[in-house]
Amino acid sequence: MLQKELRKAKIKALLIHLLISLGIFLIIAGILIFYLFPSFYFGLSGGFRGLEMMFAIDMFIGPLLTLIVYNPKKSMRETILDFSVIALVQLSALVYGFYTVQTQHPKLLMLYQEANGAALPAYTVDGVDSLKDLPAGTDFTIEGVKTVMLVQKATVQSDPLSFDVMDIIKTKDAEAQPAVIFGYENPLKYKKQLRKADAYFRKRLQNEGFADELKNREKNHENTWLLFIEGKYEGAYILLDENFKFIAKIGAKEI
Repeated sequence: MLQKELRKAKIKALLIHLLISLGIFLIIAGILIFYLFPSFYFGLSGGFRGLEMMFAIDMFIGPLLTLIVYNPKKSMRETILDFSVIALVQLSALVYGFYTVQTQHPKLLMLYQEANGAALPAYTVDGVDSLKDLPAGTDFTIEGVKTVMLVQKATVQSDPLSFDVMDIIKTKDAEAQPAVIFGYENPLKYKKQLRKADAYFRKRLQNEGFADELKNREKNHENTWLLFIEGKYEGAYILLDENFKFIAKIGAKEI
């Protein structure tokens, strides 16, 4: 009889903790979906994985500890101490988990002339000075993420090791060979190059068997743009309207 009452009390405490944890998780999910991994970036950059990790941390650690330690026969002081420790453990795990997910979110979308684009995570952008301090005029965004075009600026005869590795591509292995210096610009200045890339991606998408899907997706839009963007976990064709607003993601593939 006593064991049955204890079991009921533990289950009740567990359910209450689960409801509280669910409320916290819904807030976290909203931040991930609408702020950290908006629109098509959610799939490309690992939003699903981040959501799964936060769900596991939030919905299992705290409630499980409650189920284990809660006992209605304990004094009020012991109960408060137990729940304080559980809250501290759960909060610490949530903070660590959220920080880990936050470092993975797309902070910069880099487009390459006549080539693919890449959604760069925060930990990559924050580790490169030239990406953290972008020049004036590069305030263009696609679905809430700052977007730049990587363009060739100059070719210099110098030691390539003296430059930022993100800004230079060596043409040969010899130390004294010319190096190409790249810079970051507003993509709207390079619509001609983007249109060439668009034509190339349309041919490639057609060869991959997605021509009909593309036709259906853009039938209500004019002057659309087609890009191929790679994130950390997925690459996909991204269809945008003439104002670079998201229409559809086509042909997604895991990386």
